[in-house]
Amino acid sequence: MSTNQVLETQPPAKLNLFLELLGKRDDGYHEIDTLMVPINWCDRLVLQRTKSPSIRFKVLQPDFDGVPTQSVTPLPPEPTAANNQRKVEKVPANEGNLVHQALQAFRRHFKISDGFDCLLEKKIPAGAGMGGASSDAASALLLASQLHDLPIRSTVLHQLAAKLGSDVPFFLGSPNTIQPINSSQNCQQKTCFAMRATGRGEKLEVVDCPKKLHFVVIFPGIGLSTPAVFSCCKVPEQPREIAPFLDALQRGDLETAPRFMANRLTEPAKKLAPGITTTLESLKSVGLQHSQLTGSGSACFGIAESEAVAKDCSERLKQITGAGCTIQTAQSVEVPVLAN
Repeated sequence: MSTNQVLETQPPAKLNLFLELLGKRDDGYHEIDTLMVPINWCDRLVLQRTKSPSIRFKVLQPDFDGVPTQSVTPLPPEPTAANNQRKVEKVPANEGNLVHQALQAFRRHFKISDGFDCLLEKKIPAGAGMGGASSDAASALLLASQLHDLPIRSTVLHQLAAKLGSDVPFFLGSPNTIQPINSSQNCQQKTCFAMRATGRGEKLEVVDCPKKLHFVVIFPGIGLSTPAVFSCCKVPEQPREIAPFLDALQRGDLETAPRFMANRLTEPAKKLAPGITTTLESLKSVGLQHSQLTGSGSACFGIAESEAVAKDCSERLKQITGAGCTIQTAQSVEVPVLAN
């Protein structure tokens, strides 16, 4: 394939509608049981092959005033025990970025001498529990494989993805568009709305969710360290079962299903960032009773009955939340699923 071809995609964020801890693993990770949905809050990733054996990487990230700025900031250190929450950091435009790591892993595995030009426009906030970095990395693997015309089975990409991070395999099937800028080639695959992830997140099962879900998502402007949240969590003696939630969801019973939502990381996240309690209360104050934390936080979301209700709640939330909060309506998106 010509090095002139440019591919572009929009890596989506995700929300955890259910997240339970089942045990602690020998490798330091936790065994989890979670139900994730991709939503139409997306980054933008553009990738092109180059003859130069290097990765040229540029990141555009909205500043607090909404103006995109190029990021060249090194990867920030992990927060200390006394400072487990942090303001939104600039996303690194170097080997500290998961996209950069994904492309390097791809080059090493397939012994590719060519390099890549990569542009990443960030819209999903970092430290929100919405999986933005993992989604970007998964999209990078998919676009790189397309650019090199590699007949890759999903198991190969999943092996690379699992080494990059627990959420990356989920997003391998999640870019909602893969649009070659200089080509008419399209990606035609099976689709789904939701996936259940077990193990440390790498074991995936498609969940039949017959109805699109509508959300209001709040990012409170403070990011949380995932390792810090997990270090404060406790595995329950009797983990909550996901079955009642899945049964209602698969029936399309959106009145019953939200009653079984749960996230075991909520309490440790609240201890590290007390503002999460206020964020959840704000969602409930505008009528979004079924609300919770996503992932390890700090973003929270509520399920709305319809798109119109979500927009109305969003407008009311903007009037009562403080400066620095980002409030956005979102929908679950139907996404490609890689075939084995």
